[in-house]
Amino acid sequence: MTLAAISAVVLLASPLRAQAPTAEAQKQAIENVRKAAISYSAGLPDFLCAETVRRYRNSTSVPEWTLMDTLTVQLSYYDHREEYKLLQVNGQKTKLRFDEAGGSVSQGEFGSMLQEVFAPAAEASFAWGSSSTLRGREVQVFRYSVSAAKANYQLSFNSNDRRYSAAAGRHGQVYVAAGGQILRITSEADNLPDSFPINKLHATLDYDVTGIGGRSFLVPHSALVEMQAGVLGSKNEIEFRDYRKFSADAGINFDTQIKK
Repeated sequence: MTLAAISAVVLLASPLRAQAPTAEAQKQAIENVRKAAISYSAGLPDFLCAETVRRYRNSTSVPEWTLMDTLTVQLSYYDHREEYKLLQVNGQKTKLRFDEAGGSVSQGEFGSMLQEVFAPAAEASFAWGSSSTLRGREVQVFRYSVSAAKANYQLSFNSNDRRYSAAAGRHGQVYVAAGGQILRITSEADNLPDSFPINKLHATLDYDVTGIGGRSFLVPHSALVEMQAGVLGSKNEIEFRDYRKFSADAGINFDTQIKK
């Protein structure tokens, strides 16, 4: 459960006054989205892309974000699995693993959030929210909620060599274009235990169509992950770009361009 100019991207959805669809139309729309979400990962090709993560911190009651570092990551999607290889920290080559970078990192943008919300086992509740526009396209916005018992949403936090973990519920919104195409999903953690250091976790994931191997696919374009632990806040702005079809000798060089 994470993108440059994300602040602007997140504001691109504007509400439109519209009459709510009928209950039957809402039910059909949700089923269409559910089918698309569950089959999403299976429909993706094997690919590589470059992921840039800009990590910010804030330690005041009024958000004053300070850029801490920038990670350059090679993300490979092969056989329906994601692998993250950290290439650079602040433009310098590194031998650290992605999970050794410290601070907050996120994984699973390619399908797991959708699966955790739309899988039948999640028993998510859905309700129509509004009609809107997102990046120039008309969308229907649905609210969802998944209980902690069903969400399969595990959070972890490392502090002073101690690891905390907790199960949480989640709620958010799904922005759906014509044909059931999901353009955005948001997630807010619910029911975090008082003993857990994190008291707020919000994520926004935006999708867009891009070409991979001569075909067009809907893939993550950007993400924003914000976390609050007391007065300490973190924000990750994530970009995904340079999608290429996976091959055994493919890789990303250190100016973040993918080559074969």
